[in-house]
This record gives sequence, C-alpha cells and structure tokens, in this order.
Amino acid sequence: MMKTASNFRKFRLPCSILSALLILAAAVLGGPSAACAATASSRTAEEAMLTFDRFIDLYIKKDLKGVMALHDDSVTAIGTNRDELFIGREAMSKAYARDFARIDRIKSIGWSVLSSGAQGSVAWVAADLRFSCVIGGADRNIGGRLTAVLRKKGKNWLIVQTHFSLPADRIVQMDAMVTFGQIDVNGDGKISFEEIKIWIRDVTPESFRNADRNGDGYLNREEYELLRKK
Repeated sequence: MMKTASNFRKFRLPCSILSALLILAAAVLGGPSAACAATASSRTAEEAMLTFDRFIDLYIKKDLKGVMALHDDSVTAIGTNRDELFIGREAMSKAYARDFARIDRIKSIGWSVLSSGAQGSVAWVAADLRFSCVIGGADRNIGGRLTAVLRKKGKNWLIVQTHFSLPADRIVQMDAMVTFGQIDVNGDGKISFEEIKIWIRDVTPESFRNADRNGDGYLNREEYELLRKK
C-alpha cells in the first residue's frame, strides 16, 4: 500500500499488529528474553521510521536546512546516473539543492515500505516512492526506489547512507523538460558545460562541443536547442 507523509498516522495500526505478531512469535520460540529483544527492535524500527517520515515532509517543502539536519556528517548517497555519488554533507547539500532547483513544486511523495528493520543503533528501510510534482510548469508523476540506512546518535536518528534510483525512461523524460532559461540562472544568455551537466545527465563533452558552433565554450539558446534535438 502506498502512503504519503500527510496520512502517515493512518498506517500505525497495521504496523502495531505486525509488531505484536513478531513479539508473540519470539515469545513462543525463544522465551521471555527473545520477546523483550523483539519488543526493543520493533520500538527502534518505529523511531527510525518517524525520522524517515520527517525527511519526506521536509523534502516536499524543499527545506534544504531541515533535510540536511537529518543526515550524518559521513553520509554517502548513490543515485541512478554514474556521476551521482555523493560523500559527505557538502556534496549531499549540493545534490539536494540541484534537485530542488529542477522541480518547480513538489505536491506529494507517496511511499510504501518494501522492507525495514533495526538492530541496536542501526536501522534500514527499502521503499517504493512516487513523486507528484510540477516540472517546467507541467504536472508530473515520477516513480523510484529508495534504500536508506540510519544510525542513532544520542537521541536522534540520522541518515548515513541512501541509494535512490529512477527507471531509465523517467530520467530521459525529466531531462527533456529542462528549458534553456532554467539552466541560465544568471540570465547572461549562455550556459557552460558545467552548468548544463547539473541539469541534463546524458550530455558529454563531445556532444557539447559539437553544439557549440561558434567555439566560445558556451551554448546560446539556438545552440542549446540544437543539442536537444540530437
């Protein structure tokens, strides 16, 4: 079942029922000590999932500061594209800032847990995600999958590792929506390879040079349209 951050509380009962069944099974198979361990593990997973839910809420609001507050200093993230490897808070912050800039507005994020668990101060979750958002003025629905590992530091659960992937056809669709004006944020009428690479993932130095007809190292609007047609 898919859920959104706004109706998270509706899914507490099934989670509680599952926890109760696990605790009962542990008591039957392993005795009181195993039941206590199952109770603690269930409670730990529940706490970690609240942090994950908080992350979804803040991401919808495009609250970069709030999102980063939920990440460990040594966080590592892997995305779909081969250059999407981010290590450390600074790299993660830039990655989220890029995501937020690409999307006009995030309406909602639906998510359904595929698997989750916890042991001691470590928890993990794998989930299907569905983004409802506005990109380039058009409504879009984008599906993806996420795995995340969280670690408890003091009283807080922090994200230490994530792996998010989009289906290849969705990546092509998102890149096709990007306009020249979105990339040319300073409005000088030209864009560099470094600027365009942030927005369009499949651009190579060779394809950029081929589109750069006047050889000035930048693409103007006409050259950009030429690049997009190839």
